[in-house]
Amino acid sequence: ASYGNCRSVTLPVVLADGQPASQTISATYCAPLSWAAGPHEVDVLTPGATYNRAYWNWPQDPALYSYVDKTLAAGRATLDYDRVGTWLSSHPLSVGISITTDAYVLHQIVTWLRGSLGYDQVNLVGHSLGSVISIQEAGTYGDVRRVVVTGLLHAPNVGTGFATTLASLVYPADLDPQFMFAGLDAGYLTTLPGDRTADFYSSAADPTVVSYDEAHKDVVATTDLSSLATTWALPAGANASDFI
Repeated sequence: ASYGNCRSVTLPVVLADGQPASQTISATYCAPLSWAAGPHEVDVLTPGATYNRAYWNWPQDPALYSYVDKTLAAGRATLDYDRVGTWLSSHPLSVGISITTDAYVLHQIVTWLRGSLGYDQVNLVGHSLGSVISIQEAGTYGDVRRVVVTGLLHAPNVGTGFATTLASLVYPADLDPQFMFAGLDAGYLTTLPGDRTADFYSSAADPTVVSYDEAHKDVVATTDLSSLATTWALPAGANASDFI
C-alpha cells in the first residue's frame, strides 16, 4: 500500500464453540506510516457476497478506489480479510457457513487484534453482506468501538420478493467457468456470467472497474444468504443492531 506497511496474515479459526481450529482466515494487515493523534485504531474490513478482500483495495486507480490507502493515509490501520469460503481462506462444506458463524469468526479476528496486536480501538467496516456480519458481531459480542455499514438498509416487511430477486442473481459456482474446477460443493453460489454490471453498477460506472470485478468475482454460501432471514431481516427489538 502507498501509505503503510503491509503483511499477509493467516489466522486459525473455528466456526462454532467446541470445534477444532481447522479453518483458516487469510488476511492483509497494514499499519500506517504515520498514525493519527490519539489511541491507535484498526478498521476490520468485511466484504460482501461474491466479493473478497480485494473489494477494499481495488487495483484500478487506487488513489480513487482503495479504501485501504485512504484509511492508512488517515492514520488508522486496516485488516481486510477473505471470509470463510472465499478466495484464500478455508472452504468448508457450505452448509457450515451462516451469518452466525461469520460473526463468530469476525469475533475471533477482533480478539486477535486486541490480544496479540494490542488494539483497544477496533472498528468494523462492512459492505453489503459484510455489513450484516459486522452488525451481528457487534450486537452479539460488544467488543468493538465503531460499526460502519455500507451497501445495506433495514427494509421493513422484507418478504419473498427479496428472496426471489436475490436467487435470480446467482447460480451454483460449480457450473461457472471460473469455479468449476475449484472443488466447491453445490451450495456455493456466484453471480451469473456477465451480470455484475446490471447487479451492482449504474450506467456511469468506470468500465475498467466493472471488467475487473467480473473477472475476479467470488462465491457465497447458500446458507449465508438464507440466514439473512434470521439476522438482518428480524424486526426491531429482536435484531442484533438493537444491541449496538
